[in-house]
Amino acid sequence: MPRSARLDAPGVLHHIMVRAIEHRPIFRHDLDQQNFLKRLEVLLPECQMEFYAWVSMKNQVHLLLCSGVTGIPQLMRRLLREYAVYGNRRYAVNSRAQIAQKNKLRLVVSYLYIYGRPIFFFSPSPFFPRISFQFDPALAGFR
Repeated sequence: MPRSARLDAPGVLHHIMVRAIEHRPIFRHDLDQQNFLKRLEVLLPECQMEFYAWVSMKNQVHLLLCSGVTGIPQLMRRLLREYAVYGNRRYAVNSRAQIAQKNKLRLVVSYLYIYGRPIFFFSPSPFFPRISFQFDPALAGFR
């Protein structure tokens, strides 16, 4: 069942938890934590929110803040999106599309390697001749 929408009105105090999936670390180094807090420091005045307290651990962050005019969802969306982009660039995390593209390229290279060479099957029986296969680029879609 989906979670109900968060009540968000200007001036309401909120305890916000940011947790990683499967208890994975959000912050790998102290620089990551500093970057997250700097982004939060920049976004709070823009969203007109008051910040009271925070606690951060490797796999979660707790924030205590008073909602402003723009609202909590917009703040958190911007904060987490920017931090995710930073983390993906810093640690060279690939998207699913990039991984699929690499796997597709590996498959084509393997196909070319295997079928680009003559392959011989030798039969132990004298009744079957030696069978040879050769790569056909048209079958692979290269013509």
